[in-house]
Amino acid sequence: IAKLGGLTALSKCLDCPDTTVQKHAAGALWSAVLNAPDNKRGSEAIVAQLIKKLQSPSPAVQGQAAGALGNICIGVKRHKIAMLEQMAVPLLLMLLKSEDSVAHTQATVCLGNMAVGVSAIRKALIQLQVPAAIKELEQRVQNPETAKR
Repeated sequence: IAKLGGLTALSKCLDCPDTTVQKHAAGALWSAVLNAPDNKRGSEAIVAQLIKKLQSPSPAVQGQAAGALGNICIGVKRHKIAMLEQMAVPLLLMLLKSEDSVAHTQATVCLGNMAVGVSAIRKALIQLQVPAAIKELEQRVQNPETAKR
């Protein structure tokens, strides 16, 4: 896909005004990276675009973007660093509070994938209170009636 310019084409779709197109583009990027790890090369600009989509008014777009970021950062230290530098973590923490189960689940997975393999990033995530936020989400999901009070 990357060799044929598919990632670039999909990343352009992230800027489409139609949130359905954005959702499907983020989902396709998520799959492209998951199914062909070589597609991670040269995806730095896509990381920045996906981070912006974490702020979309559409929970579906947010969830797909978080999922794509979670896959893009697996085993790629520079993507994890870029996500920290570009303030993805506070946005992912906000998604943990989302009522949308895909959005908060994929935000959790993304944060977990960021923490794997790079101790400095793991330490930064701890300083940013990620474990506490995930525990809060876990309690909310397990006891939804208690969380509404």
